Amino acid sequence: MSANKIKKMFKSEFIRNSAVLTSGNIAGQAVALLIYPLLSRLYSKEDFGIFALFMSLTGILNILATGKYEEAFLLTSDRKESSSLLNFSFRILSFVCLGIFIILLFWGETCFTLLRMQTLMPYWYCIPVFVFLSGFFILLTYAANREKYYKVIASSNLFLNIITSALKIGCKYLATGVTGLISGQIAGQFFACFPFYKIKSNIKEALRSDWKNAKTTGIRYQTFPKFTMPRHLINSFSFNLPFFLLTGIFGEAKSGLFFLALTVFFRPINLISNSLYQVFYENCARLKEDGGKISTKINTYQKYCLLSITPLFIITYIFSTILFKCVFGQEWEESGIYFRYILPWMFMVLLTAPMNFLPLLFNKQSKHMALEVVCFFVRYASLYIGIYYKNFDLSIILFGATGFLFTLISQIWYHSLIINYEKKIL
Repeated sequence: MSANKIKKMFKSEFIRNSAVLTSGNIAGQAVALLIYPLLSRLYSKEDFGIFALFMSLTGILNILATGKYEEAFLLTSDRKESSSLLNFSFRILSFVCLGIFIILLFWGETCFTLLRMQTLMPYWYCIPVFVFLSGFFILLTYAANREKYYKVIASSNLFLNIITSALKIGCKYLATGVTGLISGQIAGQFFACFPFYKIKSNIKEALRSDWKNAKTTGIRYQTFPKFTMPRHLINSFSFNLPFFLLTGIFGEAKSGLFFLALTVFFRPINLISNSLYQVFYENCARLKEDGGKISTKINTYQKYCLLSITPLFIITYIFSTILFKCVFGQEWEESGIYFRYILPWMFMVLLTAPMNFLPLLFNKQSKHMALEVVCFFVRYASLYIGIYYKNFDLSIILFGATGFLFTLISQIWYHSLIINYEKKIL
């Protein structure tokens, strides 16, 4: 690539926006990764296992709490409609979190027993609080993305990682066991909402929106709770199946080891992909509205992603067990083995995740949900094979292979959607 082309590329609005979001996430994740070697020495494998259950459960409830209306913000016609949708989404979030609180207050013990999550019972009151805070954070992030407040989003993500990491360390000395991890996560999520003060005018406009208009806007985008939300629920549940199914059989320690492997490397990859997703979604939505091509940006991203990350993934695969042993301590060496099992899947996620908006863009939510349903049952079967043979490693190997396979299938489908669209506009 010539120097002029490189210069032109970095002057483009798309590249600048991508750089702003990804740099915020990379910086935040760098802080989080630097803290994990200390956390792995402050907290036990069992603490991480219980924390994994907490994050898995709240992640699923979070999808219910927002109805996935946040993904509709970029499709709103103007700021007024966006404000009405934010008003409607916030009301849903508040109502659902109140319902969660009441259910857990009166029937929490029964619920946790049925779900085989009795270890979460002492922390039941933390669940609705965290779901509300994280849901509010998500709504503000997408509302800011619609108005192209990328610096605000980047600073909030950076703030989230820095504060959460610091508080997890501090809370260890104020509380015992997993309480420190949960308390730090909740407090960090609360403080991460502060940078959105810069878009207070948008928030005030949303709060002043008429309920009738807000309700009408919510109904207009009802395909999101009808199709997008169930798909995300299935995806989140299937992603967290190892913690739901394997913890009760193989113990919290095994889950804690796998959680560290999944979190330390998958989380930064996922957050970077989500940052790119937001920019790709906003940019491609505008291109589609104007009848423009969208394949160029996606193909360019995947090309340079392949060239830059392939050597890194190969090196990481070879030295994964040594890396975990040296960085996190002798007792976490096994996490490096689990990390190696899921590394090919992570590679495919980094390539594909920024394109996950395409079924929304082309109104293919029902087909996307059908794919997630099939993936869920295959993942369940893969984990059950390991359970049947009483082999935790086999469960994780098959789980990672399933993730790789269905992410590859998704990518092939996404490219077919783009090809079909661009054939019509040419």
